[in-house]
Amino acid sequence: MLRTANVYKARLFLRAQIRGIKNEAKYSYQISRSLSPTLLFVVILAYVGSAYIEKHLASLAFDTIWLRLFVASSLVPFLFRQSWPASLANYGYFLSTTTAGILFPLCFGTILLVNAALADGTDINSFATTEYILSLFFLVQVLFHIRLVLVVWTISTTLVVLGVLLIPDANRASVWVHCLYTLPFFLTVLLVGGIINRNLFNFQREKEQAVWNVANAIAHQLRTPLATIRNLSTGSRKYLPALTEAYNSAVVQGLVDQPLPNRKVEALGDTLDSIIDEVRHSGALIDILIANSKPFEYLERPKNEIHVGAIIRQAVEDYPYNNPHERGLVDWDASNDFTIHALENMVLHVMFNLIGNAVEFSQKRPKGNVKIWLENSKGWNKIIVRDSGIGIPKKYLHLVFDPFFSRNSQNGTGIGLSFCKSVMEGVGGKIECDSVEGEYCQFTLFFPRTAS
Repeated sequence: MLRTANVYKARLFLRAQIRGIKNEAKYSYQISRSLSPTLLFVVILAYVGSAYIEKHLASLAFDTIWLRLFVASSLVPFLFRQSWPASLANYGYFLSTTTAGILFPLCFGTILLVNAALADGTDINSFATTEYILSLFFLVQVLFHIRLVLVVWTISTTLVVLGVLLIPDANRASVWVHCLYTLPFFLTVLLVGGIINRNLFNFQREKEQAVWNVANAIAHQLRTPLATIRNLSTGSRKYLPALTEAYNSAVVQGLVDQPLPNRKVEALGDTLDSIIDEVRHSGALIDILIANSKPFEYLERPKNEIHVGAIIRQAVEDYPYNNPHERGLVDWDASNDFTIHALENMVLHVMFNLIGNAVEFSQKRPKGNVKIWLENSKGWNKIIVRDSGIGIPKKYLHLVFDPFFSRNSQNGTGIGLSFCKSVMEGVGGKIECDSVEGEYCQFTLFFPRTAS
């Protein structure tokens, strides 16, 4: 029994570690997605081009250009990441983590140890060693989390060492010397990089927590007086007809010295209705603020099935517009309806964010408008929200889903689109932005097709 209990605990521990590593890989992948395709292309060229420098500055025993070309090719698919099918996009974090292991410890470890295996003596090759240490530094920066770095480095290094030891007549003494020589440097890089990344991570979390604390405090202070105003207005509205009737009777009987104008009496009902609507409007804004500011993460993919058309209808009708003109900007079409597995409230707040952004920026152009429609395609079902507003400059497109990024908004905190991204990834989908500055901005929500 004791042995069975220990095995069960070991399994639970292993599952927890795997889940933690998986989440770390997803977080690292999220950070890496801020890299623009242009910058990624420059990295590929630099990665391959450095073989020329290596050839002229280092006395290596073999030419690394073919290895570098092979490894650099693993980056090419990420240039077209926005066009990945659903089956590939869902595992982007795994591909990114694997590619980091190939790019850095596997490639430069191979360069270092193959050179050592082919060397005559056991002298340290300073150039290859420096390249390897720098690659480890980049590995720590790319994967961010120390546990994830250790796993990737261990797997890649083990593969390299086993492969190098299979080389006929390999200089094993030189191989082990180079391994032991670089180990202290690796531990130093791991320690320093870990401290830097932890500080950055904590700083990011502190910003998110600060936003949440402020939003929660504001909500708490506002909800109580709003509830009081709503209750008083609702009660007054309920008894207003009886009070109005009594007042009119008093006027007819001459009991009122200075009667109010009829239009004033009739306006009392509209005034109370306006107060109730404004309270509802303010409450909805508070709900959106809280939903956006609180860090959100699906613990597991929802199983309940909901109709997207109903969510869009509710979002368009219930969004707290500032005036009727804003509502008039939004045109929607719920044909091509489909079902998704998601939390209805979360998807509703995603639509609130997109509608709010679209309405705000559409008003900045004379003939601005917002269109929402659905599309069905192979692999994905889509919700598309397009506004004919001021658009987003191309150089900022890859940053729109980063926390605290805001596109020229005076009212935004820059956390709404980050929230949308978290929700979409939680349901196994994704969100993309396409825009031409001065013409339009379009957000597309991709949902996996549900089984019929």
